[in-house]
Amino acid sequence: MAGPPENEVTDVRVVELGAYKDRSNCRDLTISGDKVRTTSGLKLGLTAQRVRGILGSPESIAGSSWEYSWDAEVPIPPTDKSYRYWLGRKDECFEGKKPFFTVSSGIRLRFDGDKVVSLILSRVESFC
Repeated sequence: MAGPPENEVTDVRVVELGAYKDRSNCRDLTISGDKVRTTSGLKLGLTAQRVRGILGSPESIAGSSWEYSWDAEVPIPPTDKSYRYWLGRKDECFEGKKPFFTVSSGIRLRFDGDKVVSLILSRVESFC
């Protein structure tokens, strides 16, 4: 999910054909869906037990959806062209610390019974 071409991709959705009704803006895979997986082994069709084995307990459960999320502070290198600008705002934006951006990542899984039918991976970088 990225919006206009100048935007970054921040959201990747892998769903079974019948799990996402509004497919008009989606592209079909050119490979078999069972070959789409993360390096840790997340993929469609996994059982809830296997997901727990890979990711642990979910942060939240709402109906048939499980959610996981993480945040990390990544320092802005002094060689970055925006470093001086953000350094001038360190008290306002970074609680007096050297400038950084926050990387927020998330995984949302939707189950049908005990099987994963939707896998949404997201990553967003933000400042201040």
